Amino acid sequence: MHWSIAFVALVYIISFIIGVIGNSWVLASLFRARFVPTRRHVDNRRRQLLRNRSVVSRTNDRLQLYIIALSAADLLALLTIPFSLAYLTMGSWIFGDIICSLHSYFDSICKMLSVVILVLMSIERYVIVCTQHQFIHQSNGINRRNYLSTILLPIIAVVLIVVVPVAPYVYHSTTMTILLSTIDNEHNQTDSQVLVVCSSNIPEPLFAITVNYMFVVGFAIPLVVMTICYLKLFRHVKKIIRERQQSQGRRLFFIN
Repeated sequence: MHWSIAFVALVYIISFIIGVIGNSWVLASLFRARFVPTRRHVDNRRRQLLRNRSVVSRTNDRLQLYIIALSAADLLALLTIPFSLAYLTMGSWIFGDIICSLHSYFDSICKMLSVVILVLMSIERYVIVCTQHQFIHQSNGINRRNYLSTILLPIIAVVLIVVVPVAPYVYHSTTMTILLSTIDNEHNQTDSQVLVVCSSNIPEPLFAITVNYMFVVGFAIPLVVMTICYLKLFRHVKKIIRERQQSQGRRLFFIN
């Protein structure tokens, strides 16, 4: 095995172990916190039901849903690593057409989905912190209009942005058999090797459109949006800290 293949395989193994353990722990912790309440949690829940839910608690609920979706998408993407590792080390695909299509599906969709969720989290952090816009919640909970605007519409948008445009690439994913021949001129011999590859047999014009779309939507636009959001968050927090320091300075001045 070449040293470069061994290095990539080691990176795959480390990423798989750390990623699976980390995302599984996050999912288990959030699931236990939301659906397996302890006695203390039940008491807090009873007190919470006695008063109207605040905007902060609803925002935290949405953040937990984002984290659950992000961890689930990352975990599904990580489950493709053993197949990629076997493909890399053996040099040939041995799992058949169905696993090839599923591998391409989860690898492409889950990675794009993770990026879109990170963008949604960045936008929500910016909107809540910098604009102090608390979405459209009423004191008695989430009504039908708010449910559509805060839950269903983002899900539909993610499906339209991520799943539908990438579907042709996944649909054309299949296995292909390649006959690799090497000629040894010194001994006048020809060695042949049959390799099975898992790739997308998508038509050339559609392939270019799909790849460019995945680059723009999965990398370029998220990079710009998240950079702008976090820069504005940084400036906003820095402004608040400076105003508090000035306010404390004026208080000390009046006291003296």
